[in-house]
Amino acid sequence: MRPGDHLALFVREALASGHTRDEVAAALRDAGWGEAEIAAALHAWADIPFRPPVPRPRHHVSAAEAFTYGLTFVALATVIGHATALWFALIAHWLPEAGEMPGRGTGTIRWSLAVLVIAFPLFLWLDIRATRALAADPVRRRSPVRRWFAHATLFLAVLGLIGDLIAVVHAFLSGDLTLRFVLKAAVVAALAGTVLLYFRPLRDETPPPPLRPALWALSALIGLAVLFGLWAVGGPEQGRAEARDRTRMQDLQALAQHVQCQANETGTLPARLEGTESCPLTARLADPYSGAVYTYHGVSAVAFRLCAGFETDQAGSFPWQANGYDPATGCLTLRRARPTAPTPPQSARP
Repeated sequence: MRPGDHLALFVREALASGHTRDEVAAALRDAGWGEAEIAAALHAWADIPFRPPVPRPRHHVSAAEAFTYGLTFVALATVIGHATALWFALIAHWLPEAGEMPGRGTGTIRWSLAVLVIAFPLFLWLDIRATRALAADPVRRRSPVRRWFAHATLFLAVLGLIGDLIAVVHAFLSGDLTLRFVLKAAVVAALAGTVLLYFRPLRDETPPPPLRPALWALSALIGLAVLFGLWAVGGPEQGRAEARDRTRMQDLQALAQHVQCQANETGTLPARLEGTESCPLTARLADPYSGAVYTYHGVSAVAFRLCAGFETDQAGSFPWQANGYDPATGCLTLRRARPTAPTPPQSARP
């Protein structure tokens, strides 16, 4: 028989013989049992005036319950992660650092918006479903799966707060405590603190309150992030315009490679865009959407300019864009690459 079975049998017989709970606890304490073990053994029997002692109902773990709480945990982790990424991208959008091109974080904002639009309603639905199930069946409050997921989430939230405080202190000592950094640290603290408040009543066997301030606070943080994100990136038409601009930038990049090819062949920049036998012109010469011809002209003996009619101010943030883009004119100013001088042959040693 296991030690736990001995303990449960002793407590049952002691209570059945008429001993009070305090007397049973004192006897177990004198025998060397720990307080947590004593409390758990006594809690297994209902504290009612009936002999023999009545066992409390024990919750049995089911696969469906593990699936529900596991999905809730994953949904919440996804929501917190992408809410943090969305707020970080918005702060960077509002407070760009020197040298950052506008619109660099629009991809992150759109992706986080897409995730939150799906994951957050899923989390709310799972939360409402679990709350109703707990209210209808009090035995579910004793679920070990529920307590494990709650404590695991609390553990991660505490780690997030500790890491956030360490980052703030390090930034202060390094002289990097800017407004942008402070706002990002505040976002992490707010989200982690909300998770702590949300799971604090769930780790016990008490029924969750119908209106939880932590859930409203989390909804407010997510809702504001989504609204600001939609305002920052615009609607679908803005996304289509940026896609058209990416095509235009790709065309200019292809034309720039053609100019470099001719410059390497002749030693000078070409007077106009035309193909040769060694440098065939395969790139488009006109905008595929508006039909406007891309313009090309030399700026100096080694520099040239390519221009297109861009619709947005996001072209400068495209990853393949070379230095020298002017958003006011929609032009790329580039310098031709110097041809690599051939390496002279080494003289043979005698």
